[in-house]
Amino acid sequence: MASLLVAGSLSLAQGLHAQTVFTYADRDLLLSFRKTGADGGTTGPNDFEVDIGQASIYYGATPGSTVTISQYSTSQLAGAFDSINDLSWSVGGCVPVGDTGSPSVALKTLWITSPRYLDPSIPGDVWVRNSSYTQGGTSAKMSSILNNGVFYSGTVPADPNYNTAHAIAVPVGSDHEYGYYMGAAGNYGNTFQGNVENTTPAGFTTNDAPSRSDLYELDPDATGTQPAGTHLGYFELRTDGSMVFVAGSTSTPPPAPKLSLTVTTALNTISFASTVGATYTLYYTNSAGLSAPTATWPAWPVTLTGDGTVQSFQVVSTDANRFYRVSAH
Repeated sequence: MASLLVAGSLSLAQGLHAQTVFTYADRDLLLSFRKTGADGGTTGPNDFEVDIGQASIYYGATPGSTVTISQYSTSQLAGAFDSINDLSWSVGGCVPVGDTGSPSVALKTLWITSPRYLDPSIPGDVWVRNSSYTQGGTSAKMSSILNNGVFYSGTVPADPNYNTAHAIAVPVGSDHEYGYYMGAAGNYGNTFQGNVENTTPAGFTTNDAPSRSDLYELDPDATGTQPAGTHLGYFELRTDGSMVFVAGSTSTPPPAPKLSLTVTTALNTISFASTVGATYTLYYTNSAGLSAPTATWPAWPVTLTGDGTVQSFQVVSTDANRFYRVSAH
């Protein structure tokens, strides 16, 4: 009888241990963090994955509105890594094969981030739509990340920070971790057209500039022309570790302009080919200001509206050295 009781107790303990805490639904978006050390920073022992809810929250948001990402806390993120400097992050989701939700969004539709690498005010690469077959490879990787997060959750005890209904920390090196399916290049194991991960700079927590990535919806393309995806807005990771989503218009953001500079005495003429309807803002600094983040550069008080022709800002400056950048919105 004693041996039967002991066996029963072990079975009960194993059953409790295997209870899955982290769960998801089809079309949920997953926010993932990792530290690879690839940029010279530190590495992290775990990837931290957060289910931030249905994609409809984000593609249905009113343009200009802000959605607070509340499924994790800044203390959770701080505890998962030695710091949030040199921290890589992305957001992704899909309509997987077998989904039985609204047919208004096609199977293998992707929601995916495009990082703003150089400056948080300058949009990143514009992702294009591909065939259902091509996007199916990325969709499968996204589903694998979520499924393996759920599986791993069932192998460890519930934890108020790192095994919850919305968040799971998975050890690096495990074949259940986000990085295993994302790959070193940040392109879902070479199934996607580019790197979807943003990485905070080494001095991120002491800067004023946030880390931003644009969010695109990529419906499968049946034309073979690979049109641009739908721009939905951008995610903003702030220097305290909090995150928001800022909804944008559903139009594709204009490309960053290529600048040319002509100097005549003290008159600087900054010219570029414009995109119809885009708004252009000029930012500037001198040599002393180069050590500051570009997001802190002063803005010229006059903006320009693109009309498809070459446009120019003209600035009178007596600085020995003057540096310019132009953002397009």
